Amino acid sequence: QKLSRRKDHFLHTLSKHIVERCVEEGVEKIAVGDLSDIR
Repeated sequence: QKLSRRKDHFLHTLSKHIVERCVEEGVEKIAVGDLSDIR
């Protein structure tokens, strides 16, 4: 369980920083998942 909590914390922190950076850069959409059809 400790490892699971650490992974959750890491992913939450990482995603928070990604979103903050996107806001700073004016990004309006974030694509998540299979990106093979996105150009």
